[in-house]
Parts: sequence; C-alpha cells; structure tokens
Amino acid sequence: MLKNLMAGGWGRRWGVVVLSVIMSLIAGCGAQDLYVPPEAPYEIISHLSLPSEIQGVSVYGDVAYVAAGEAGLIAVDFANPRAPVQLTMLNTYKFAEAVGVATVPYPSGPINIAFVVEGTEGITAYDVTDPLAVQDLEQGTTAVDGNGLFVEPSDNADEFSYVYLAENWKGLRVFHTDPDYEGLLQYDGAFCYTRGYAKAVVVDSGYAYVADNQMGLAVADVRTPVLGAVRLVSSCDTRGESRDVALYDGHIFIADGDNGLVVMEAPRDPSTGHPMPEIIGHLELEGFCNSIVVSDAWAYIAAEDGGVHIVDVIEPSAPQSLGRVITSYANGVALAHSGTIVVSDRDEGLFVLEGPDRVPPAAVEDLTAIPFSMSTVRLVWTAPGNDGTAGIASRYAIRYSTEPILTMEDWEAATRVSDLPRPSLRGETDCTQVTGLSAATEYHFAIRTADKLDNWSELSNTPTLVTPDANVAPYLKDGRVTPPVGLFDVSFTFEVTYVDGDGDPATVMEVTISGTTQEMTAVSGQEEGTCEGGTVYRYVGTPGEFEAGAYEYVFTFSDGVNDPVSTEVVAGPYVGDVIMGSPATESGRDSTDEVQHPVVFERWHPRDLWISSHEITRAEYGAVMHHDPSEWKDDDPDSLRPVHNVTWLDAIDYCIARSLAEEGLTPAYTRNGETVTWDREANGYRLPTEAEWEWICRAGSQTAFATGDITEEADGYDPVLDALGWYKYNSRDDDEYVIPKPHQVETKQGVEIAGTHPETFYYDLHGNVAEWCWDEYEEDLGTDLAIDPEGGSDNDVYRVVKGGSWDSNARDCRSAAREGRQLTSADDYVGFRVVRNDW
Repeated sequence: MLKNLMAGGWGRRWGVVVLSVIMSLIAGCGAQDLYVPPEAPYEIISHLSLPSEIQGVSVYGDVAYVAAGEAGLIAVDFANPRAPVQLTMLNTYKFAEAVGVATVPYPSGPINIAFVVEGTEGITAYDVTDPLAVQDLEQGTTAVDGNGLFVEPSDNADEFSYVYLAENWKGLRVFHTDPDYEGLLQYDGAFCYTRGYAKAVVVDSGYAYVADNQMGLAVADVRTPVLGAVRLVSSCDTRGESRDVALYDGHIFIADGDNGLVVMEAPRDPSTGHPMPEIIGHLELEGFCNSIVVSDAWAYIAAEDGGVHIVDVIEPSAPQSLGRVITSYANGVALAHSGTIVVSDRDEGLFVLEGPDRVPPAAVEDLTAIPFSMSTVRLVWTAPGNDGTAGIASRYAIRYSTEPILTMEDWEAATRVSDLPRPSLRGETDCTQVTGLSAATEYHFAIRTADKLDNWSELSNTPTLVTPDANVAPYLKDGRVTPPVGLFDVSFTFEVTYVDGDGDPATVMEVTISGTTQEMTAVSGQEEGTCEGGTVYRYVGTPGEFEAGAYEYVFTFSDGVNDPVSTEVVAGPYVGDVIMGSPATESGRDSTDEVQHPVVFERWHPRDLWISSHEITRAEYGAVMHHDPSEWKDDDPDSLRPVHNVTWLDAIDYCIARSLAEEGLTPAYTRNGETVTWDREANGYRLPTEAEWEWICRAGSQTAFATGDITEEADGYDPVLDALGWYKYNSRDDDEYVIPKPHQVETKQGVEIAGTHPETFYYDLHGNVAEWCWDEYEEDLGTDLAIDPEGGSDNDVYRVVKGGSWDSNARDCRSAAREGRQLTSADDYVGFRVVRNDW
C-alpha cells in the first residue's frame, strides 16, 4: 500500500504522512525529545483563488504576474496586500510554464514586457506596461521544452537585452531583443548542453548559473552570447534534483528538490578565471523544494508539500531555519520591494505573506545647509523613501554640532533639532530650519530616517556651514509665468516668492519682460508647511498686451540692505497665432508627434490667404488635369466628391496647372522630377503649410475638434465629429453592410472663421479625405516657438497628411492628428485643398 501511495500524484504528501505515522509507532509512547520547528516570521495575510494549475509567479512593482498553465497569464494587483485583486487574464498560446517581467528599452520608448515560457512555443512576449490592458506582442521563439528564464535588460535601446532560457532539450539557450520589433527575441544559435534537464538560470558578470536536475549546478560562459562561444565551464553536483537557483552576496543558493537548500561559493580558477562552484552549506527542508529567492540574508523557498521555508543565511555555511508557512503545493515565490512575499500554489492560487519589516530607509545623500540669517540655517534634502528606495518613511532625526559628525558616537553627542517635517514621497524635496545658532560659527549637520518599525537609516552626508556675521541677502524661488505658451489674446501671469530670513521687506520688486520692467504686487504669504516662509509677488499682463513672438523674463528684488538679487533669465512666454499639437490630457493623442508648440506667422497670416472652402473635388481636378484618378465615382454624377488617389506630386501639378490657367496668377511651384521649389512671393495656388492648415482647422479652438472635444477614440459614434465630417462610423450611408466611402463636399457642418475670404465657412477639415500639406514630415516638432514653419529639410520623401478621412477612427480626425506619407503614395482616402497668397 505504501508503494502505491508513493507512486500516485499525492505520493510525496502521503509519503510524509505515512512515514510520520510509522516513526511514531516505532518510537512507542515514551517521553520523546521531539524537534519543534520555530514559529515562522511570516504569515499569510491574503489568498486569491485562480483558475487552472498555477505554475509560477514573477513580481514587478505591486503587480504579480502568474504563469497559470492552461489559463495563460494572469496579472494580480497586491498594492493592498490584504486584498489582492485580479486585473487581467490573457489566454496564452499553450501552457504557461514560467514568467519573468522586465523593462526593455526600444527606440520608441521603454516597454514592460512579461516573457512567458510556453513549452514548444518557446518564449512569448506580452506588453504589461498597463497591467489593466495586457497586449500580446505576437512574438515567439524557437524552443522545445522550456522551464525557467532570466531576463537581462540593457540600459539603452542601442544595445541588446538578453533572455536566457533553461530548457530540457538544449540545456541553456540565449536570445536577444530586436530593436525593430517590440517583444521579438532573436535566436542566433547560442546554447550549451548541461547534460541533464535545465530547470532555472540566473546570470551575473558574464556567467550563467543553471539549475540542472542531474548536474546540480552548471556554469556557462555567456560573455560572448553567440553561436559556438557559449560553453559549459564548470559544474557541481548535489544530492537532490536542482530546481531553482539564486545569487546573493557572492554565494549561490539552490532549491534542491527533496535535498532542501544547498549553498555554494564559486572561487575563480586562477588559470581560466572561470567560477568553480563548491558546496559550503546544506539544510534539510520538508517537501520538494522548487523555487527560491534570497534578500537581506534571508532565503525564501517554495516547496511542494512543504509550504514556504524562511531560512537565515547570514552565515551561508550554516543556514538556519526560521520556520515555514504551510500551503498545499507551493511552487513559486517572489519578493516585492516592500518585503511582501508572493507565493504561487499549484492548487490554491496565490498567497500573500507579510513578515517583519527588515529594510531600513536609504541614507540621505544630498543634505545641503544654506545660510538663512545670522542665527538660522536652512536644510534641504531629497526624501529617501521607505524600505530603501520606495514609499514614504515615517520620521526624521536631525542633529547638529560644532564638531564633525562622522560616527554614531558623534551623532549621539550632537544636538537634536525639534519640530521636523514628516517625510515626503521618495524623490520629493524636504526642508527645515535650524534656529538659535551663533553667528560666525562653524556647524556640522546630519540626518537619519526611520520607518514605522524603527528601522533607522545610516548617517547622511554631513554638510558644514559657517553662519553669517551680518544681515543675509534675500533670495527668490518658484519664479514662473502661466501659461508658458498661449495665444496673443491670453492674459499671462508672472509670479515669484520673495524670502528673507531677517524679515526685511522688499523695497524693489520687479519683473523685466524682454526689456520692459513692470512692478509686482504682494498677493499672499507662502503656503503653510514650508520651511522658508516668504511672500508671493505677482504681475498680470492684460489680454493683448503681448504680441505673437518669444519672450524672456527675469525677476529682481532688494531688501534695502544688501545688493539686489535676480533670478536667471528664463525663456517665456511663447505667444503664438496658433498652438499646434495636443495637450497631454487630450484623448486619442499620439504623444510622439503631437507635442504642443506655438507658431507665429510673420511672412503672412492665414487670415489674409485665399482658402478653398472645401477639398478639391473630382470635377475641379478633372477640369484642370483632364483625368480623374479617383476610385469612388459611382452615384456622383456631379463629381462633387473630393478627388482622391492623388499623390503629393499630383497635388503640386494641379496647383501649377490651375495657376497657369487663370489670368494674373504666377505659379508658386516649379517641379523637376520629384524636386519641387516654392516661390514664396508668387500668388498662384499652393498647398497650405501644416501650420496654416491647423490654424484653419482649429478656427481659434484648442479642443480636439474645431467645435468641441473628442468623446470616442475608435470606431464608435462621436457627436462632435459626426456633425463636422465623414469618418469610419458615419460614412456607410446608414447601412452597415455598405463599404464606407468619401461623400460630397460641404454636406457636413462648416468651421466658421470670420474675416477670411473668399468664404467664412470651411468644410471637411475633419474627415471625408485626409489632406496633403506642403511640409516635409518630421516626427518631433519640439516645444519651441516656430516662426513660419514649413517642415524640415532632412526628409523630403515623406510629406504631412492632416485631417483624417472617411476610413479613419475619430482620434485620427482631430485637429492635431498628423501622419507622414511618401510623396509618391496615392491612396483612396487622401486628397487636398489649396490656398493662395491673395495680394
């Protein structure tokens, strides 16, 4: 019977129970010195049931990514560790065996990627930058039977990131990212056999440490991760089935199946420089040890039938059990930065464990002492956060002395500072004042930070300052202009805070704006809770005071005792005739090529142009060019649909031909092949520049559409856009089975721009067909003021298209939306309108 029990799926668990019973019977009923395991320093504080048989877990920030076997990839938010919440579940291609998450840089920007081991699918990639909207990057690798992986991200997009896979068939495989395809892993044949089944891998300093179920630990040289250069250099066998490996403080820790925990060190071979692992410590543990992480001299080991073991490895050669937390089938363990432990359990889902906070805040490294008055010093520093680098600490302690503060003995002897601020979020600036000091005296300062469990940081840097022997000059801070960018009819507000430690009132309070000096007015004291105090001064310009252009400003103040103090000269405000681009809050925006920037028209203003009220129609194009390239010709007897299937060069040719055909007009363009020259002084027809086009389209607005904001980014109904133009949602003639198409011009609401000619209403700027502009396409137009922009000069192949079309989503019809298309490209959704210098 015992043999049958051990052979089944419950073998190990029932084997332990049966053996325990047998040993109890053999021992009899006499008094025994039984071993009582210590009480675990961690406890389960929450549990979340998950579908399928859970295989492993990886933690990134406050989100756990679970390899859930047949259920795929599951994201769980444990920001509140007592109430974890499942965010998403994405069905993967096959069986999700393991997962690793890392931030990978790409030319388009960094992406958080979950790499999932999926058997014969190899490693698949999922964009988890937004864990609420996990995206399949539709990439996979070559593999046969993968197990664990290790991700080694690069520091920048110019270098490969590497992913190492422990695999049953090949042993160790090495993949690298492809900068042109997000999530794709290239395999160049870099591998080495490890003789057994490779189960897990970690990499450090060019060497891969592989947990191999037969070899124990295999070490591979991966300094040159290419075909033929990756090779096995050493190994060290264990008595168990090595399943996972972790590195900590120069030692190697192995979850060794039913052999518990094995600790190795790996001195370098003096002749080759390769690590040569050897066992230095071992600890028997209950269950079959599957997964391990090590941090702050504690090892956390997930064991089937054994739960989660916590082991003190401060002495690696003599690891000591601190206890265990029981779960039915623990097979994965991950450590959050906060110290929270997340455990995957094959049968029960996800457990969150909480234990003692053993991580102190980091030491402050930038404490600065600044003279405030003859008896007061201002201290400024960056909040270090809790647990080393995250969260918010509990409190500060600050001390000062006339002697250096270099040791804890010096600290204990120094004078305490009272009434300290509460710590801010990591990375924010904190400050306080030290008062009651003697003038002309040298002082030393130091700060320490504590968390709520009294884990104290080390000493900060210790700045030294000699207090002044006379009245201290005031200083200015928080100078700004609001808004920094605006149209010429906006009211611009200039503000600065005046701070004087001696309490001297300001006798000079001025802002100089591009050579014009204005007196400022005190409006309020500094907000409560700051360490400096101070008075806010303001100057408000009247609407229309600033003409279009770029300005700069400087604040100058005096306390009547010291010399006047001034801020640095700062650029701004930028005052434009139009603000191109979209604000960061606009729905559907493309953050890469819609950066807001002001534009000034100096050569001429769009309001002085002749502007076609509609897109050039098929009839208008055919009358000049004597052919019609358009695809959509049915049901349009008057040819009033906009012309389409025209290249940028076709539009140029139309402008030239129409100018020649009308008396008194000089063509604006000269064409030689694909080279086009623009005569800015000519009065013939031309394409609008992108800036001119956006000025027309916006009609003075700063919303997504000329008459309001966007409400639907994709294919659905948007009430504002529906009134203005034809787009994918409404261009089917109310029949969902009819193919969408362009419609007759001027059949939707027009955009009104008073004072322009020949019309005051302009149509189809949002949708119907997208429109060619003159400009060469540049992705990043910058934030600086642009004067008469006409596009760049280093990319004459791609030209700007604006406005969206009958086949566009709502977001692509916004005023700021833009794309670049080859000047020889002809599409059934692109047309144009023309303008003319009306002189």
